[in-house]
Amino acid sequence: VLFTFLDPATKRTFEDVSFSLSRYSVDFLWSRVFLQVAESHCST
Repeated sequence: VLFTFLDPATKRTFEDVSFSLSRYSVDFLWSRVFLQVAESHCST
């Protein structure tokens, strides 16, 4: 797509990095949601 000009090793590394980044942001979102739910549950 955008990084087809890169050699396979660099492309593979880039895909691994972007995958772990997306995993991290998903985990971050879930922890945020969990904290929001826990706070609202404890406040009542």
